[in-house]
Amino acid sequence: KASKAAKGDKRFLHEAEVFSALKGARQIFFFEEGIRAGGVGETLFAALAERGMQLALHLTAVDCEFVPQATVASCLHRYGLDREGMVNTVLDFVSTQQHREE
Repeated sequence: KASKAAKGDKRFLHEAEVFSALKGARQIFFFEEGIRAGGVGETLFAALAERGMQLALHLTAVDCEFVPQATVASCLHRYGLDREGMVNTVLDFVSTQQHREE
């Protein structure tokens, strides 16, 4: 359920909208610019599991570690959260799946 602060704010989705959008999906790639443990991605994946949704889940986020000071672009690249990293994550998965099917 959306919090009171999120009501009326189009940036926030209600649970029903999220699960409706994911209905029929076979896999989800979730990229989070935050800590993996207890983050939005982990919370979403737990909610999907509670509802019995069978999906391949791929979460890219920062592990519980100190992030050294750097530019935003440098940090995103380091953790695979820039455009290049996200594309490579998905392409690597697709490539691995294709090799398994051969």
